[in-house]
Amino acid sequence: MKKAIKFIIVILSLLILFILILKQIELRDYKGKGDVMLEKISNYKKLNGELPNNSTDFFYSNEMGEGPYYEKINDSCFVVFFNIGFDNKLKFNSISEKWYYE
Repeated sequence: MKKAIKFIIVILSLLILFILILKQIELRDYKGKGDVMLEKISNYKKLNGELPNNSTDFFYSNEMGEGPYYEKINDSCFVVFFNIGFDNKLKFNSISEKWYYE
């Protein structure tokens, strides 16, 4: 009986570890796509002296529903984000210059 419980605990631990690793890989992939968009925004700002109004200004096309999405907050601040699932978002804020998960 004790062997069966230990076996179940080991299997569940491995499953949880596997899920966490997949989650980190997914977040890394999102950040990679977002960094491409951040580079395009930076290049646009260098060329035009202002932030783009929307993603079509810097010719960025994304897969339907996949993201990243660009939102200009004001003349000096913007947000790049991904919708993950129903309520979660991975966001980059140009003021803090960091990605965060909410």
